[in-house]
Amino acid sequence: MATKSKATKKPAKKKAAARKTRKAPSAAAAEGQGGTGTLVVVESPAKAKTIKKYLGSGFTVKASVGHVLDLPKSKIGIDIEDDFKPTYEVIKGKQKVLAEIKAAAKNSARVLLATDPDREGEAIAWHIADQIKRTKVPTQRVLFNEITKKAIQEAIQHPHELDANKYDAQQACSTGWSVIKSRPSSGRRCGAGSPPGACRAWRCGWWWSARARSPPSSPRSIGPSKRTSAPRCRRSSARG
Repeated sequence: MATKSKATKKPAKKKAAARKTRKAPSAAAAEGQGGTGTLVVVESPAKAKTIKKYLGSGFTVKASVGHVLDLPKSKIGIDIEDDFKPTYEVIKGKQKVLAEIKAAAKNSARVLLATDPDREGEAIAWHIADQIKRTKVPTQRVLFNEITKKAIQEAIQHPHELDANKYDAQQACSTGWSVIKSRPSSGRRCGAGSPPGACRAWRCGWWWSARARSPPSSPRSIGPSKRTSAPRCRRSSARG
């Protein structure tokens, strides 16, 4: 009888050990979906090649080639009744770029969004983060103002969260400009040769100030009154 009791205890110990082993997650799984290395996303393909040289092995660098999402061209793309909520779509020709970034993110342990430090760069970072969120890979933001080995490596060592305020500022300008373009009473277009970004920012400022002077009579009445007109953008004042 003593021999039988010993034989039954041994398998029980093995099962307990097996259960204990399953509870301990691997380091790769803790970092994110079993991927390895770091994916760095920049805007320019030329920057991507240079930054890859500075970072070396363990890093994959991809370029978004500018924006990947934008408001639709065929319609306003903004729900005015729902607090001006925008609807974005993938820019034509960027499907392949976005697919490559998603695939690289899925095979990485973390993603660092190193797009330009301005509002447009922040919007690109937010849109990419939204597109890769299903991979559940930790995603952070890095900023640098010069393409040097020291600046790049220092930025990589100090990642931070995305800037919601800067993204909101870009969205306000982008959605406001979309509304302006949809209104025939928004004034004449910017002069030929004016940089689009600077002209858009200038017109957004004019539109909101005009709206403040002429409050809308109803929620559907958006934009300045028909009596308000805007001068042309001058090349000297339209700077990027």
